[in-house]
Amino acid sequence: MIVGIDYRPALLQFAGIARYGRMLAKALAREMAAGDELKLFAYSWAKPRIPAELWDLRAPRVHLYRRRFPGRALLLANQWFGRGADDWIGGCDLFHRTDFVRLPVRKAKIVATVFDASFAYDESFHGPDASRNLMKVTKQLIDEASVVLAPSEFAAGDLIVRCGANLNKVVVTPLGMDHFPHMPMTVEPPHPTPYLLTLGTVEPRKNHLRCLRVFEKLRAAGYKYYWVVAGKRGWLVDEFYHSLEKSPARNYIILDEDVPEHRLANLVKHASLVLYPSLYEGFGLPPLEAQALGVPTVTSAVTSMPEVCGEAAAYCDPEDEDSIHDAICSVLDNERRRRELIEGGLENAKRFTWERSAKTTLAAYRRALNPPPPRPFTQHP
Repeated sequence: MIVGIDYRPALLQFAGIARYGRMLAKALAREMAAGDELKLFAYSWAKPRIPAELWDLRAPRVHLYRRRFPGRALLLANQWFGRGADDWIGGCDLFHRTDFVRLPVRKAKIVATVFDASFAYDESFHGPDASRNLMKVTKQLIDEASVVLAPSEFAAGDLIVRCGANLNKVVVTPLGMDHFPHMPMTVEPPHPTPYLLTLGTVEPRKNHLRCLRVFEKLRAAGYKYYWVVAGKRGWLVDEFYHSLEKSPARNYIILDEDVPEHRLANLVKHASLVLYPSLYEGFGLPPLEAQALGVPTVTSAVTSMPEVCGEAAAYCDPEDEDSIHDAICSVLDNERRRRELIEGGLENAKRFTWERSAKTTLAAYRRALNPPPPRPFTQHP
């Protein structure tokens, strides 16, 4: 089996999708059967923004195809000459699209990872125009793929219900977390302590505005914590930043907008609590990252979070500021509860390994290449 993967995000981004590509490729290289090959498509005009040691896989039967070539030109080459990404890497049996980009593929079977359907859940998360475009692209990805990979049972169900994916086409392949405790960490914390930490791009569905109001309430009640907001400025966030500048707690809020991968674990490890009451997640990495490092987390009792975090998180209603506040206080004010979440979180995080992710992904690849026969319809009397 020769597998091609759209590996461009792995060289250009620090976001979760890019980390998924890097870690999955490493795990696939370890788990492939004899005779299998992995071809990494990395054509891009942009220079790599990620240190080479994170993406440059030097493993047997893994080949990196990297040339500086504009993405728009790839589309034109497909239109004019009929060349797909599978042609640019010398051919493959199957091509894995790892992002929302519909990279042209000519002959290979297609597998597509779709992380969530947030745009269909609530169009205010992205805005009406972007939501419609994302829905259009996602439906095309699903229609063209032989198999669609989703990171959780919740995400799989949402793709079926909201995006019309065929039930028999969707396969759940959870992400891994076993690499995270081995990332660089220092004794000295990266910011003044103690601090609460919220990770991720600042955007509506991450719920930063409600978190701000809750943090103001905590400070007013005498809690001596900082709040670190770690993530780049996203879309539709003017109200949050305007409220932030006027906040009575502004001197205790730290914006950390550039968090490369080698700093991420250190940032989490020194937090007193990871606050992540997201309105919607297809998987939700930050709470699981907190669990893997023995940091308690407050997160949402909706979408994928209970599935991922199990019983080892303090849950809240993300649309209720009092609920978020009470969940935080239940951890900060109760050492026994804090220890239970830490111990339970460490155990829960062990469920998510890249070996498991690679094995379920390889099984999905084989299913795409050799689909099972359709089940006969049986009409019951």
